[in-house]
Amino acid sequence: AWAFALVLEGKGKALDQMAMRLYERKIAGPRDQGRPWRFWPSKDLADLYANYGRGKEARELLFVMAEPETEIICTPGYKNQDVNACVKCHKTVRSFANFTAFSSKLSDIGYPVDAYLQLARLDASYHNLPSSDENWANQIADKFIDNKYSTVPRIHFSGNFQFSGRYRYTKNKVAKGITPSAVLQALKEGRLTNESGDDEDLDLAVSVRGEAGKPTVFSPVVELFALATEANGDQAAVANLQIDQLLAEQFNADRGNIETGVAATVFAFLRGEIAVAKRRAQILSDSISGDRVQPNGVTLWLVARRALQHDSTKAVGEKLASRAIAAAEAQSDPLWKEAMLAERNRP
Repeated sequence: AWAFALVLEGKGKALDQMAMRLYERKIAGPRDQGRPWRFWPSKDLADLYANYGRGKEARELLFVMAEPETEIICTPGYKNQDVNACVKCHKTVRSFANFTAFSSKLSDIGYPVDAYLQLARLDASYHNLPSSDENWANQIADKFIDNKYSTVPRIHFSGNFQFSGRYRYTKNKVAKGITPSAVLQALKEGRLTNESGDDEDLDLAVSVRGEAGKPTVFSPVVELFALATEANGDQAAVANLQIDQLLAEQFNADRGNIETGVAATVFAFLRGEIAVAKRRAQILSDSISGDRVQPNGVTLWLVARRALQHDSTKAVGEKLASRAIAAAEAQSDPLWKEAMLAERNRP
């Protein structure tokens, strides 16, 4: 059925519909023993769904095929999630090649933001992946990346993926599809939320990244915001203004939500609106009462490190930095505090 569907696909609407039915019948049955995810008809069916205006179904199909036992890939980091459990939960995309294929396909069907977030989660779990994939990538990285495929040099990579050809190529490809409109749509549809929990709050998915001796506090959502604000053109400017307004509305509606406040403030800094960022940073600081360490207080560092760079926001930056470092000291991993202090001391 799968082979016949491949022959039918692309030869008109009627035959495409027949191909879809054949693909659906195939994936409803058991997977062929040992067949990798990237060689399974779900990706072909997802393409057809997307071509016929069924993008949400295509996205759902890819996630279901990638993770039959869980709804969404969990994010290791400050919310007490175990990185080993995170990797084990998506057994069918556990190999490096399968995961990059999964992320690439998400981008192909019109969900580059989701793809970028998945790659960021993979990056955080690099030490649990099979070494053979890593070794393969390291052997070809210099020739493969430093030529025509290095299209978005500003993207930062870390850990053992620093020179990973397949990973870097996929992430660069995905980043090309990150537009302000794509980020705005993801924000409106709640695709930047903590879907593994009971709430629908914005999830900055922070973690500690970086090469040995140079740790940094990283958020893929902030990276998405940075890509959005770097875009040029009137359409991009309008979408970025709408992102800013939406983040501000969410923050104003719930001043006690640290991550929403951090997101709104960081986005203002990224847009160069220092006066707006100062006002939001002050509101954020004032909304945190008492000396109690906040569970997700480490996210305050995302604002603090930017506030410390400007004379007009340095004072509030110091307050937020102190709270972020206090939250880092409460973490079981000492790298949180090390990363903050290292960033603070860098020129």
